[in-house]
Amino acid sequence: MNKSVADSTLNALWRKAVLAAWGYRDPLSNHCDPTGETLQCHHIIKRRNFVTRWDWKNGVPLTVESHQWAHTGAGHAKLWSLLDSEYLEEMEKWLKPDYLRHIGLSENEFRIQLRDRLKAVIDG
Repeated sequence: MNKSVADSTLNALWRKAVLAAWGYRDPLSNHCDPTGETLQCHHIIKRRNFVTRWDWKNGVPLTVESHQWAHTGAGHAKLWSLLDSEYLEEMEKWLKPDYLRHIGLSENEFRIQLRDRLKAVIDG
């Protein structure tokens, strides 16, 4: 059996995948930083949702200013308009045990699958 993937590993890969998916660009300000150092990655659906926590489609790179604005009603609405909101709304409905049962994976297998999916996004 494969060893489980730690939260810290998935967090780091999620950040890299979000940056890569968006071309290291904040879609709200159009600020681009190829290093990613001046960008923060924002979860659209809060991190407490297990199913979407490490889903790269649930993230967007933002500058500090954009990130502050994203936490307002107008900012959140703007971000939803830029994303695959239908997909995120569907994924947000799942509870962890129900989703794992639905996809037929253990949590360990799910984490391994996530790791591999995030690496694929990073690698292009």
